[in-house]
Amino acid sequence: MDDTTMGSTRFGGCRDEAAVVAHFASVASALLLPFGGMPTGRVLGAVDVDAQAGRVLGPRSGLGEAEGPLAPELPSRFVRVAEVTALLAPFHADDALSADCERLLAPAERERAGRFATADVRRRFVQRRAFRRYAAALATGSQVSLASLDFATEPKGRPWLPAAPGVSWSVSSCRSGMLVAWSRGAEIGVDLEDRARQADCLPLARRYFAPEEARLVTEAAESDRMETFLRLWCLKEAVLKAIGEGIAYGLDRFVFALDPAVRMVRAPHEQGGVSRFVAGELAGESLHAAGVAGAVVLRMPPIQ
Repeated sequence: MDDTTMGSTRFGGCRDEAAVVAHFASVASALLLPFGGMPTGRVLGAVDVDAQAGRVLGPRSGLGEAEGPLAPELPSRFVRVAEVTALLAPFHADDALSADCERLLAPAERERAGRFATADVRRRFVQRRAFRRYAAALATGSQVSLASLDFATEPKGRPWLPAAPGVSWSVSSCRSGMLVAWSRGAEIGVDLEDRARQADCLPLARRYFAPEEARLVTEAAESDRMETFLRLWCLKEAVLKAIGEGIAYGLDRFVFALDPAVRMVRAPHEQGGVSRFVAGELAGESLHAAGVAGAVVLRMPPIQ
């Protein structure tokens, strides 16, 4: 048995596993989160107070920080804190790496991988699943083999880790890379899209977006139109993942504004309304270099 160490987490497993861990340790990067610009973010919700720092965080319907005196009349039950991490890694056209990744998967996953029509799709699938296990080990500090960190799936597709029931997970991928994010204290959703993607975005925006969002896309300069569409699409995909729903729930049921800052302006009452959510765009050199856009949305727990 070999152990590969990264940070404070030791990964126990075979040489194949050590090679996978070494690979992801060298290529994965923590993205800058819109919660103060740190790769691992700490965010407080809509009317929340950081009692230790004596600061009120806001604004109510978006991300960012607004300084203010600690309201002494606000009881500690109003404090809702979430810790969030997002890791990005590129895909690699390396058959040996893919074979090592595949050996970490459960039999059902390997069977599924074998049904894909092309080697490229199979390679991306096994690398995504192995990267998810790598992230799980980092998030939990687990010293067990990555092969034992097996995710389960909710009926509508949201992953969860039986070994860490208090952690919320979200995954996304595009041709340029794969993203795994996790949160303690809030439900999380992320989305990743290729900026080079080309599509006739106006009909899509008019069909799936709220009227004011479709208007943002329509009124954008032609050179910025696809970028505007992708930014909104990422936010919408992310929020649906955060609530454990798919596109059939309705992309137009959550409404976002992009200027002067990204913020949610409308949310369904049954999901807790705007005050339950914080939303923003992922950033970082690796994201820019990969040519991808990314968004993260958190649904904070309700105030009791």
